[in-house]
Amino acid sequence: MKTDSQLHRDVLDALSFEPSLNATSIGIAVKEGVVTLTGVVTSYAERWTAERVCATVAGVRGIAENLQVILPQRQKRTDTEIAHAVLSAFKWDVNVPNERLRVKVREGWITLMGDVDWKFQRNHAESAARFITGVRGVTNLIQVKPTITPKDVRARIEQAFNRQARINSSQVQVDVQGSKVTLSGTVMAYTEREEAEDAAWSAAGVTEVTNEIQIEPRLAHQDGHQYSAVDVLVR
Repeated sequence: MKTDSQLHRDVLDALSFEPSLNATSIGIAVKEGVVTLTGVVTSYAERWTAERVCATVAGVRGIAENLQVILPQRQKRTDTEIAHAVLSAFKWDVNVPNERLRVKVREGWITLMGDVDWKFQRNHAESAARFITGVRGVTNLIQVKPTITPKDVRARIEQAFNRQARINSSQVQVDVQGSKVTLSGTVMAYTEREEAEDAAWSAAGVTEVTNEIQIEPRLAHQDGHQYSAVDVLVR
């Protein structure tokens, strides 16, 4: 297991290696595997990227993101301009059902509303809004409407887990209640925990995923197996 000082160095190296970030403006603190990011960035996209880069570093058990977005004068836009830009971006993205979505903008902060059939559509809508010039933040309130039965959700989650080669867990349990999924068990890395959650969200009709998976790096290879079974419970 990495020490906090080793993890601090690795996070700093990862942020410095990302060309879209100015790592010198980002402060890093590490305590017991939890990384806290502070400082100032010049766009919401930069803030989001810093968090995602941090999450990819092996040994990170949690992230507290306290970055402030202060826009350069040349990037400032009115709320009306931002709203029009977001709606236009939706129209140009084939993965976004733009006719079912609504946008509210207040002081550069975007709130997305409406409903979609799939989680990936919700993600694409947020991504389209994230990279608009002048955006200070995004709140995604888009709902995923359930479209299939709990048994279908179970089958799709099992298939998704089987395709995820990076999920290297001692045990992962999936509890499906209606369209809501709860994940529990243990994995060996922060990224594996996220990939397990992504696998659950990949099932059509899932409206909520609660990720209670714990990270236990010391469990790596103790049982001699690279992958473990996925126990699925349906109520």
